[in-house]
Amino acid sequence: MLKADALRAVVMDRIPWLKENPDQLMICVRKGNVVAAGMPAASFEYRYTLELLVMDYPGDLDELSIAILAWANKHQPDLIFNSDRRTQGIAFEADILSTDCADILFSMTTTDAVKVEKDSAGRLTPHPKDEPDYSAIMGNENRSWDAVFDGEMVSGASA
Repeated sequence: MLKADALRAVVMDRIPWLKENPDQLMICVRKGNVVAAGMPAASFEYRYTLELLVMDYPGDLDELSIAILAWANKHQPDLIFNSDRRTQGIAFEADILSTDCADILFSMTTTDAVKVEKDSAGRLTPHPKDEPDYSAIMGNENRSWDAVFDGEMVSGASA
């Protein structure tokens, strides 16, 4: 699944503590469904809950949230740009282990499209698809994110 691998890469890249403690990161796929395209083609979609668990994390929840939002911006943009999905599409739970350490679980509702093509020998070959690049459509190509806090725009927040 492309999006699970991409999530791991983004979080490992953006959270220095996880680079030093990769065994404290677990990514799981839960509650998945295979959804046929409803057409004669064999293409389908995976719909599932993608979970990211960081154990014994001494850092700030904000750092993890920003990394996950950066991943969503590229790989599951409806979690940011769809008004219904952005309010409930990314959930989290935290077990506070001490004053400076927590287990944090993020859950994201996710989809992976798989295009299936028939080759010249008649074999069906799956081709997993990532999201198209929406940056030009959304008007944010080659820019860092802008952030809004209390109704005030803060330009250039890095993603």
